[in-house]
Amino acid sequence: MKKSAEDGDASAAYILAKYYTREIPDPRDRRVWLEKAAAARYPPACYALGLMLRDEGTIPEAVKNLTIARDEGSEWTERRFSEEARRALLEIENGAVARPRDKAAPKK
Repeated sequence: MKKSAEDGDASAAYILAKYYTREIPDPRDRRVWLEKAAAARYPPACYALGLMLRDEGTIPEAVKNLTIARDEGSEWTERRFSEEARRALLEIENGAVARPRDKAAPKK
């Protein structure tokens, strides 16, 4: 799997990112593989990276990745593109200043 990801297989890179999230929680490795898969415009990776970047406050890159995920028009995007991601894009597009979420704040 890692060899395929290293060779540019976006799907393999995304699977590795999920592995580093669930099995071996290592945010650095997760980010490396998400970025690799997102660079290949793989919608699930663009979606996950876009939300991560939005939470970090890296708005231009978040918009870029969430827009790719939204616009790819794949079945995956239709099923998985969450209301949270739609809201994040709308806030950004409407000029609201997005900032990292306060983990302690209650959800509305």
